[in-house]
Amino acid sequence: MAKKSAEVIGAHALGEAFEETSEELLADASKAIFNVTRWLRGKDALNFWEGDNALDRYTMSALGGLFGGGITSAATNFS
Repeated sequence: MAKKSAEVIGAHALGEAFEETSEELLADASKAIFNVTRWLRGKDALNFWEGDNALDRYTMSALGGLFGGGITSAATNFS
């Protein structure tokens, strides 16, 4: 029983980590598409990433999802 619970918690943690990271990636893709659209229209592109480190953001999203998904799954599994 404990092994199955650990597997379920791990699966939910990984799923949430993937979801959070993909949301961050989608936000970056949307900003890039918006910038290209502005550039094609002859306007100045906006610098959304000034001083922003993508690796740090993706890592924090993954870790936040991993821990948040694991804790939420554990709480619902054991309650």
